[in-house]
Amino acid sequence: MKSQFVAPLTNALRYGIIFDLSISEMQMAYKLLLLLSIALNVISQLLIKIGMNQTGAVDLKGDISGSVLKILGNPLFLSGALLSVFSFVPYAVALSKIELNVAFPVISIGAIVLLFILTVLFLGETFNIYKAGGVALCIAGILLIFR
Repeated sequence: MKSQFVAPLTNALRYGIIFDLSISEMQMAYKLLLLLSIALNVISQLLIKIGMNQTGAVDLKGDISGSVLKILGNPLFLSGALLSVFSFVPYAVALSKIELNVAFPVISIGAIVLLFILTVLFLGETFNIYKAGGVALCIAGILLIFR
């Protein structure tokens, strides 16, 4: 399955077939794939959260089978789950050229920062000085890792 979807794109990017890119442009293309993976992951998490808000809280003390069926019947939840799976494709392609000890922290921290901002702006989640400080430290970490 991996080779069917990821290998052709990886080879095309690796050899510059798609856009006839220089080495520095190729490195930028892989970084952009990481950013695409972050964006897809964040959108998927937002869809899952909105879907769960529509579904309502799951009571873990009782019979959860009805709640699970309700969750799986929510189109926003399902869209988010599917998009989450697809967000790994550009990440996998980027991993073919970017070191894991760079790529994983960047997508993890990038998703944390972007999710924090979007959930505060659009979902009304809490914002305080401690969370803002944490986000600032995350951004500083990304800048240090990506150098």
